[in-house]
Amino acid sequence: MNSDKRKYESIDDYIKIFPKYIQDALETIRQTIQKAAPETEEVISYQIPTFKLNGNLVHFAGWKNQIAFYPTSSAFKIFSKELCLLMKRLKVQSNFLWINQFHGV
Repeated sequence: MNSDKRKYESIDDYIKIFPKYIQDALETIRQTIQKAAPETEEVISYQIPTFKLNGNLVHFAGWKNQIAFYPTSSAFKIFSKELCLLMKRLKVQSNFLWINQFHGV
């Protein structure tokens, strides 16, 4: 995760500290979540971007050369198909192979 110790007021503030290619990936995640769950609330929680829907739904974070995506169990229950498509779009495979197998994608 970002090792910067500042406090972020918004997801925009968080995203803008990263290099362009990381910003693009973080923004892709953000837009995908907004499209899949427009009723969510954007917040900063644990100093990383978070979307809430009856509690925390998903978190995501940037590192120097990668991004991290932390869906909660409720996110997997509600949006497993969308999560699978997002991971394929971002070419992320390791922790999400079971979603691909589950959906046959």
